[in-house]
Amino acid sequence: SDYGDVLLMPFVGKGSVINTEYSSEFSHNNEFAAPGYYSVILDKNKVKVELTASTRVAVHKYTFPKSNEAKGFVIDLKHRDIVIKSALKYAESDKAILGFRDSKAWSDNQKYSFSILASVPIQKIEYFVDDKLVDAPEGITGQNCKAIVYFYPEVEEVVLKVAVSGTGFMDNAHKNHIEIPDF
Repeated sequence: SDYGDVLLMPFVGKGSVINTEYSSEFSHNNEFAAPGYYSVILDKNKVKVELTASTRVAVHKYTFPKSNEAKGFVIDLKHRDIVIKSALKYAESDKAILGFRDSKAWSDNQKYSFSILASVPIQKIEYFVDDKLVDAPEGITGQNCKAIVYFYPEVEEVVLKVAVSGTGFMDNAHKNHIEIPDF
């Protein structure tokens, strides 16, 4: 990835797939960076975000403020570039969110697939195509695919493992979780 092919954004309260609604400012005073590690506290919802990575697996840790409000994260596959095709689905047997994104920017056909595993159970996933909520228990495909992933309100900390593959095949991305076997 040249940068940000899969945008994930944590939220507290009402989730939204509209980037002006889910985005958050932050203060450099609440930011820390060191080789292999980055953290920030988001101004909008006070979620602490911590990031690190191996060669093919990013690790996100979200620490949510104590609240009975909904908590989760947004997946936005359309936030940049020309998207040729994208897809999202939940693989119940693996407890994984699988997806791919074929786009045109620095490459005429950049293929990118990913698999997301969460350290806590997922309560529900809402799928959106062209920013409209769709009833799609089997997942979605299109040029503008997004999702809102909800955790149970009592959750205060979540670790996500985001495995990636440049082949465009979702199964290959899922196999890369072996780089970081545990949460």
